[in-house]
Amino acid sequence: MSMKKKKLFLKIILITLIFIIILLINKPLNSFSSTKNQQIIILDKDDNELLHLSNEHKITPIDLDNLNPLFIDMLLTIEDDKFYEHNGFNIPRIFKSLFNNILKNESSGGSTITQQYIKNTYLSNDKTLSRKLKELYYAIKLEQCSTKDDILTKYLNCIYFGNNIYGLSNACTYYFNKHY
Repeated sequence: MSMKKKKLFLKIILITLIFIIILLINKPLNSFSSTKNQQIIILDKDDNELLHLSNEHKITPIDLDNLNPLFIDMLLTIEDDKFYEHNGFNIPRIFKSLFNNILKNESSGGSTITQQYIKNTYLSNDKTLSRKLKELYYAIKLEQCSTKDDILTKYLNCIYFGNNIYGLSNACTYYFNKHY
């Protein structure tokens, strides 16, 4: 590992820590608004949902209470094992990702479920430092004004499962011909 890479790595760690500290002491946002996060719900005359569009994708919302706890445990183990313990970000995971990406030249993700939800609903998929900092900021703020279960539910409703399938319920129907 070259000295130049070590210095860059240390600078990124220092800037990230300062940024996180500033965010944690600021007041939370009350709501999120974005042109990307568009929700359209069409109801029939009896207020039954006929169609739900989220970011132009048809989704069928899930209820976290109806999911098998084993499924939730497996998902969290794979995607974000510290989900119920962090404040929207996972510092060891971020540093491990930075270390792997910068020093080992390996691609690895450091985003939490909260960060992934923010990226999928409010930001672009651009791989830029600016987008990552916005993602971190919004994740911290979302954690300050939402419950973990609400964030997990929203994440499961918007996550991409391939084949233009968005949301867990739609994925269950498409891949397994089962209702979640």
